[in-house]
Amino acid sequence: MQTSLPRFAAVALLLSVAQLGSAGARPGLPDDGAGSVSGTVTLVQAVPGRAVEIRVDGREVHRVAHVGDVIGPLRLPAGRHALVFVGSGGMVVRSTVWLRPGSSVDVVLHRPAAERGASVVTSFPTPTRPIRAGRARILVAATASLVPADVRVDDRVVFANIANGESATVDVKAGRHQVALVPTGQPAPTVLGPLKVTAAAGTVTMIYAAGGPPAGALRAIVHTMAVGISGGAAPGSVHTGTVGLARDLPVRVFGPG
Repeated sequence: MQTSLPRFAAVALLLSVAQLGSAGARPGLPDDGAGSVSGTVTLVQAVPGRAVEIRVDGREVHRVAHVGDVIGPLRLPAGRHALVFVGSGGMVVRSTVWLRPGSSVDVVLHRPAAERGASVVTSFPTPTRPIRAGRARILVAATASLVPADVRVDDRVVFANIANGESATVDVKAGRHQVALVPTGQPAPTVLGPLKVTAAAGTVTMIYAAGGPPAGALRAIVHTMAVGISGGAAPGSVHTGTVGLARDLPVRVFGPG
């Protein structure tokens, strides 16, 4: 994948983790009550140093969201929904999310690749396709100001050269794993991690990088949800991602980041 992003000098970064489990959707907005014609949205605040009010379809769903906060999942009717993030310092970011019946989407407010660019919003559909018995799924997203990176799981590159706003997904054996982001083509130093992740069978763990220059140390924001189990023997690994798709997402940015 071609990229014109600047390659920042590697620095020692402090990793802190906010991990939240998702047991079920909280009805944050009116719903028709039928799961078959609704979906869920989880909102992730990944911009350091900002207190953010979040509105969905003109209604406030969270008054003050700080970096690391995970709001939801919120159950909403299938279709188009307008999101507005209003932050300190005059930041206003608008975006749109489309929900299919039964779908789940993470909407992440985050830093751009550039050190001093405006904050942006990226939507990451939850990879809820059925998973083999005894397996778990991990999604890693580049949602911080960082260089294009390789995703390493247990010291092995599972997806190469993801840029800001892109993600990679891998199916692994249930249990403890180490996850890290490193500059593309280099084994070290890590720009995020290594993060110790305990992945339970039949779950997907979503990991979002937050921060980066000039905000300071990177951190990981992590939450999990259950997915369906399929039968049959498990393959060695399954790798997918959103590389190259992030630029097509509907995002409008207003004011300073």
